[in-house]
Amino acid sequence: QVASSTFAFSTISLTSNVMCFGEDFLVGTAEYFNGKMDEVRVWNVARTNVEINDNQDNCLTGNEAGLLAYYNFENGSGTTVTDHVNGNDGFMIAMDAATDWVTSGSTCDRMLNQSAPVGT
Repeated sequence: QVASSTFAFSTISLTSNVMCFGEDFLVGTAEYFNGKMDEVRVWNVARTNVEINDNQDNCLTGNEAGLLAYYNFENGSGTTVTDHVNGNDGFMIAMDAATDWVTSGSTCDRMLNQSAPVGT
């Protein structure tokens, strides 16, 4: 694991607004994350630091109670990022789809992709 981080929200509005990972969308100038992301989980409940630390390595199936979105970044090609919960797929911007995907080696990613192939 290179790094792990959390960011606390008081609320997340249920709108059609764009959700960005790895860019400070509101600043007005491009400020991009310089690193690698293995997965992003969005829940409809606040989690304590202890809950996050205790569960960060647990394998998800995509049907956990309270899970709104789950991006495991294991597509491996193209620019689509699959949401394994509700099909709210995203897309990568400013990347080279042929070279920017990396393999994490996580057993969770391999288990999820075997039980639910990308695109289903």
